[in-house]
Amino acid sequence: MDSLRGLMAGWVFLSHVCFLAGLKGGPFSLIAMGGPAVTVFIILSGFAITISLLRSQAGYSDYIARRFFRIYPVYLVGLAMGLATSFAYPDLLQSLDWVDPTSVDRIDLRTEGEADAFWLHLAAHLTLLHGIIPDNILYGSALTFNGVLWSLSLEWQFYLVAPLLVAGLIHAPRNWSLFITIVAIVALAPLVLSKYYTQVPSFLPPVLGWFAVGILSGAFYERLKDNKEVLLTAAFLIVGVGAMSSKLTVVLPICIWVACYVLAREKSLPGARPFNYILSHKWLIAAGERSYGFYLFHMPVLIVWAIALEELGLAENKYLFAALLMPASVVCLVLAWISYDHLEMRITKWAGKKFRSPKPALSPAATA
Repeated sequence: MDSLRGLMAGWVFLSHVCFLAGLKGGPFSLIAMGGPAVTVFIILSGFAITISLLRSQAGYSDYIARRFFRIYPVYLVGLAMGLATSFAYPDLLQSLDWVDPTSVDRIDLRTEGEADAFWLHLAAHLTLLHGIIPDNILYGSALTFNGVLWSLSLEWQFYLVAPLLVAGLIHAPRNWSLFITIVAIVALAPLVLSKYYTQVPSFLPPVLGWFAVGILSGAFYERLKDNKEVLLTAAFLIVGVGAMSSKLTVVLPICIWVACYVLAREKSLPGARPFNYILSHKWLIAAGERSYGFYLFHMPVLIVWAIALEELGLAENKYLFAALLMPASVVCLVLAWISYDHLEMRITKWAGKKFRSPKPALSPAATA
């Protein structure tokens, strides 16, 4: 699934290119929507963490320490890049005639808040809890400095409770009260809490359902290996439930995930061979492995790149501007490659050796 992660990171990059270039209609309407790509990221996270927990013998403290050191060092780099560039974002948008004035005003207000409550915003970001704070308490907390960091706060919230969620969802007969609590949160939190997080879904409870899709996908991944009928039936049911929504932001991530999951699991299906051939290409896998840094770094890089283009007088035509923004992806990829090879992997290996324990984060009863 590394390749899928890389493709989704590329989609988010393209959505921000479209935003900066004012391309949001016609043939650009789909690619300009970055939300579905982030939702697939969320499902992937639930899937990967579930498989890791079921296979691991690490205790909770070691598990959470490993996850912390996997994301936090590079997160700090992305935060530092945001601190160095976010102040220039409103002026850039105001210089681009095609950017929606409402978006300019919203980002300008958010940037003013960064200056007025700088230390509060910084403290929230350093604890990775900035996504929990609603706008009516600290406006733009989830999106300040480097907008994409909201999803890292959401990811960290998930990591903190993932062992509990996995145990409750995949072994409901042993954990009925926990299972019912999780189902209640999935059903009610979007109705009760979403109104407090109108810019991005940065608080875990309202989006817990997407993580649950990933958790259940991971829990049954091996069991469905030789059960094509069950796999296809479940896939059609999930897509059918998703299709009941009129929102493309709901239907599209479900269809992408189910298609990738089924074709990766059942290689005899039509289309599975070319699909797996493409996604198993070594360069695409390598890019996917490095997608974390790419995702964190791309917005500060795009801001600097766009400012340079504007100062060179190359922001007169939105289509040309979009095309000239694309080479920034190479810079992002190079930075991500350096980050992965020289920072992420070294720290991950160190953390893997440092944080070991014989007591698993999931109890034996939960993994039996």
